[in-house]
Amino acid sequence: MSFCEKQKTGSCYRWLPRIKSGECSRDYYGKTRYHFHSTDVFYCKSGIKCPFIKTGITVQYFSTRCFPLPPWFFWGVDKTTMTTMLQRTPWQIQKAVLHALLARELKTRFGQYRLGIVWALLEPLMSISVFMGLYYFRGIAVIGGLVLPVFLATGIAMFFYFRKVISQCMGAVTANRNLFIYRQVRVFDAFVCRFLMEMVITFVVVVVIITGAWWLGYHVTVVNSLKFLWVFALLSLFSFGCGLVFAVFNTLYREMGKFIPMLLRPLFFISGTFFSINDIPPSVQPLLLWNPLLHAFELFRSCFSPHYNTSLVSMDYLMACTLVAITLGMLAYRANWRKMLTV
Repeated sequence: MSFCEKQKTGSCYRWLPRIKSGECSRDYYGKTRYHFHSTDVFYCKSGIKCPFIKTGITVQYFSTRCFPLPPWFFWGVDKTTMTTMLQRTPWQIQKAVLHALLARELKTRFGQYRLGIVWALLEPLMSISVFMGLYYFRGIAVIGGLVLPVFLATGIAMFFYFRKVISQCMGAVTANRNLFIYRQVRVFDAFVCRFLMEMVITFVVVVVIITGAWWLGYHVTVVNSLKFLWVFALLSLFSFGCGLVFAVFNTLYREMGKFIPMLLRPLFFISGTFFSINDIPPSVQPLLLWNPLLHAFELFRSCFSPHYNTSLVSMDYLMACTLVAITLGMLAYRANWRKMLTV
């Protein structure tokens, strides 16, 4: 549909094709014919001015009943200022998009519950309480020099974080498909938004659980906080890379979405979420050490105890797995992001 046809229907659009000097249009009632020139400026009923200072400039703000004013009406007006007022830097646009998506995600996920975001704390807290009860029943209160709340929080809560990032990325395209009609919103923005929200929520939840354990009287010490932040960043990037790969497969092949959660469930029992690799028989340890999540959880625990044995795990292996995961995820997204919009 041409610009003239759009104006004839009486509807103005936010993003319109480029208008060349001398192109014709009609007013709201479809009676008067105008010819646009490079000096024409349009005013809308909302009071927003839409200048055509240069030939072929793109209209960004329009509402109904836009009408042209003669060039002599704007003699003495700084046209350069008028055009730059409507321009934003790419960083400003990206920040506005992420802010809007984050606000929307928080409202849709936690706004309908009375407890709101507290549910993000209750899920790992209930699982930690169950395993604490099992360990206390066996007479175990300390594992590797760590009290049970800290030991389980650095395993169970972090595994829930890994699983949540993957599940949220898998549903990002479907949940935000209607927003992709705006050219500022990209598919990658939906992934980044959900990833950032899960990262912040999980970090706050882990800090609250560990602080609560200290407040209840458990012996909690932080040996290396920088190492904790570095391992958390590696785990976050690893989860995001896996989430991108699974999201591409889930969007293009719907059947895969049924099997991916089934593949993630066994990881809970082989990733060291509620046990230490040092307590596993030596014959099984080489098989479990192929799992990068186990390395991450063991390195987390070493940040809270100077005597925790981490001789079997490797920071370099976790970094290599993170690099492979984020590379595969970005390549999969780059090769299929257009297809994800049309499926």
